[in-house]
Amino acid sequence: MRIKKHCYSKSFVSIIKSQDVKSDLKIKEDQCEQLNQEILDVGSHGSKEVMEVASLKKNKRELEAKIADQEDELDDQAGQIQMLEQVSDTISYIISRGW
Repeated sequence: MRIKKHCYSKSFVSIIKSQDVKSDLKIKEDQCEQLNQEILDVGSHGSKEVMEVASLKKNKRELEAKIADQEDELDDQAGQIQMLEQVSDTISYIISRGW
C-alpha cells in the first residue's frame, strides 16, 4: 500500500509538473508570436522609413545639383553683365570723343 501511495504521489507530482511545463510553453509561444508580429511591424515601418529617407536624400541631391547649376548660370550672367558694361563704357568713351 505504501509503494502504491508513493507511486500515486510521484505520478501526481509529474502531472502537475507537466501541466506547469505546458503552461510555460504556451506563455512562451504567445510571447514568440507577439515578438514576431512586432518584428514584422517594425520591418514594414522600417522599410517604409528607409525608402522615405532614400527618397529624401535623392531629392536633396537633385536640389543641390540644381543649385549648383543655377550658381554656374548666375556666374555666367555676371560675366556677361561685366562684359556688356565694359562695351557700354567703351561706346560711351567713343561717343564722348566724337568718333
